[in-house]
Amino acid sequence: MEENYLFKLDNATIKAIQTKVGAKADGMIGSETIKKLQEFLNDENSAGLAADGKFGTNTIKALQNYVGVKADGAFGPLTAEAVKTKFA
Repeated sequence: MEENYLFKLDNATIKAIQTKVGAKADGMIGSETIKKLQEFLNDENSAGLAADGKFGTNTIKALQNYVGVKADGAFGPLTAEAVKTKFA
């Protein structure tokens, strides 16, 4: 199983994501942040995600599409770097 780099994002990046998606900018990734991210991706990219607060493969692929990297469903270092760039 590949390592999930979502939880390696720095605090400033997490807060920037939370601010952009309308979540409480507390620097902690929880189900509420993921739910807001899913709603954001649905609004921005018509992702068709269930806003259930679970960071699964479909959410990762939708996020990868949004940040412009190959949508393989694995949140690795390339996705993490693209997320930092897009949400900074």
